[in-house]
Amino acid sequence: MNIKKILSYFQYPGSDIKIIGTFKDDNLKYYNDIDMQNNVEYVQRGYKPLLTFFRRIFNHAFEKKIYITDFKAGFYNGFVIRWNHEEIDRGYKQVSDDYQIDFVDVFKMKSMIKIDFIVSLDGIFTECSVNYYFHIVKNNFSTRPELVQQYNASIYQDYKKYLNNREYYKATKRLYRFFKAINDKVNVNRIEKFMNSEVGHYSYIMSHLNNIKQLIEYDEDIKLSDLKSSIKNLLNDTKYYEFSKKIKDKHQIILLIKTINTMLKERIDKESLEFLQTKIKSHDIIIQLYKNKTL
Repeated sequence: MNIKKILSYFQYPGSDIKIIGTFKDDNLKYYNDIDMQNNVEYVQRGYKPLLTFFRRIFNHAFEKKIYITDFKAGFYNGFVIRWNHEEIDRGYKQVSDDYQIDFVDVFKMKSMIKIDFIVSLDGIFTECSVNYYFHIVKNNFSTRPELVQQYNASIYQDYKKYLNNREYYKATKRLYRFFKAINDKVNVNRIEKFMNSEVGHYSYIMSHLNNIKQLIEYDEDIKLSDLKSSIKNLLNDTKYYEFSKKIKDKHQIILLIKTINTMLKERIDKESLEFLQTKIKSHDIIIQLYKNKTL
């Protein structure tokens, strides 16, 4: 499946759907996932067509080899509500012993409405997500959640979280978004060069190998031939390609992914930390900007 078909499948009829994030960034060679955003001006009366739309997505996904891994829509007692195929089919979810919510009611509240799925994009299993924002014209109501923090401040919080967790490449990616937001072209160019290096390629491989691992855990009936094909396409022109030829079953795939990811993660973390410490000195920059209320 190609990206145009993916967009068309998940697009609400007559609405605007677009790709956001690193996949759309022409200055970056590698991406770990694909984020999409669908803005819908809903002019119909009643909410049943919305349920019909999401039923259609779930009912035909499997035949198109689209593997839906998560669907969030609505809140209950401060927690996001997750829906599966069976619950969408019947149109309601029993969220507690004494409370049942109809699916159409999620369009009467401000909440995240997001589908996560894995699909073979140009021969490689890729993680994708679609965020839906519905403007209910009749009631002049938007399901889009209110922003709790300013955009730049939220990036800063993510950056700190990844540093504390020693996920230095993810921290670097957040810095990239931050420097683009404040139009710091010098640091943007530095990070682009780093993310387009071998480290960015390794991160791309790790992320897509994890998609394959997730698929095996998600659907035990997924064809071995589809998994092997994706791995070979992913590892082609790398020193790990020879390992992919020896795969005989799904257990060997899991072991292979674990082995490769362990090797790659060590190098990614080491080089990302060195980059942050020597090329960006990012922590000092962010703290200073935060103190000066630039964020």
